Amino acid sequence: MKQNKIIFEGNDERQDHEADMARSELYKLAEYSVKLFKMIEPGSNLEGWTAAKITKASDYISSVYHYMKYEQKFGDEEPENNQDELEYEESIKKEISNSLSEQWLKHKQG
Repeated sequence: MKQNKIIFEGNDERQDHEADMARSELYKLAEYSVKLFKMIEPGSNLEGWTAAKITKASDYISSVYHYMKYEQKFGDEEPENNQDELEYEESIKKEISNSLSEQWLKHKQG
């Protein structure tokens, strides 16, 4: 699997720790997102605070993603092979889509 690396100022040990922590949190976020997606049926009524929290989480993740994409493109790092990046992003999208589809089908059948 391709690893995206973004170098930030600071010592290497801290960077490794921060990246590992972030990956762990992102994994947990993806796991809970799939579970919530299953729980919320189309047309469901949500309490306002729950929808607001989901919107805020989405906005936060989007902000980090766009910052890191900008740094990859215009930062001090050497540019990566764009084709590899597109293939990696497509594989992640396909994996998430397949997981959501499987979970939705299980939910509908069960």
